[in-house]
Order: sequence, then C-alpha cells, then structure tokens
Amino acid sequence: LFSTASDEVSKAGRLVCNEMSRPRLQRLQRVMSSFLPAEVLNAGATGRVALSNVDAASGSVPVPLQRLAPFDYVLVDAPCTSDRHLVRQGSALAHWAAGAVKANAERQLELVRCAAALVKPGGLILYVTCALSEVENDGVVQKFLKKFGQGFAPEPPPEHTKAL
Repeated sequence: LFSTASDEVSKAGRLVCNEMSRPRLQRLQRVMSSFLPAEVLNAGATGRVALSNVDAASGSVPVPLQRLAPFDYVLVDAPCTSDRHLVRQGSALAHWAAGAVKANAERQLELVRCAAALVKPGGLILYVTCALSEVENDGVVQKFLKKFGQGFAPEPPPEHTKAL
C-alpha cells in the first residue's frame, strides 16, 4: 500500500474494473449486473461503474484506461503463481515452475507501473497478490519504488485494519 505525496483525494468518482481475461470479465459483468441497477453499470466511460478488457501490463498505459483516468485509488489485484496452493494441495506442485515466480514478478511490476501512471497526485495504489513469495510481494513493491517510485511512499495499513 503506497500513495503519492499529496493528501487531497476526491470523494466522488467512478469504479473502473479492468480484467484482461475476457471470460473473467464476462463473469464480472454478470455479477455486477445482478447487484447494480442498469443506470449505474455502463460498459462505456459515462457510467458510475465501467468495465474494460485491456492488458495493463503491455508496456504502455492502455488508451481506454488513460481516457478514464486519473483515479483516486487503484487496486492492483495481480495475477500470481498462487504458491499458497502448494501448502494446501500437494497436487498443485506438478503444475508449479520456479521460473513462473520471476515471470509473474515482472508482469506484476508492469501492472504497478501502469497503476502509477493512472493514479492522481494524492491517490492511493493498493497492490495485492495471493502469493506467498517475497519476490511477488515486497520484491515487486521495492523494485517499483527503486525504479519508478519518485513521488510514491509505502503506507502502513490503517489502524482499524490491524484487528482483521
């Protein structure tokens, strides 16, 4: 969790959900449609909730996301190796490869870099994975801060979340 230098963040806004996988985006669309009224959910740039289907780790900030930016908050729920499954399911070990950790960390770094280009000054980026690997967690954050993080600083979790 880290933020830019300014403390001023707008209270009004829109929720933009970007999912690179079309099947996952379609599932998200169905879930959102079942909970939100049609006038709130809009696939375009005019709704309070917008869904997009672009690769945010492509090396440049995707134009559809640029058009909706800047954002007050960006949640990067990064795809990871899911190495936590190795602990619970021995069968998952057959599908795991050591090189996947490094490849995922590189993709995750690009996702955070993209988020940094989209968040407004004073905004917040929350980076999360389900990985246990330090390379995919603190390693990505530290590398981002070192290479691209001018104006960003890590933030401790809010006090009320420590009890969770």
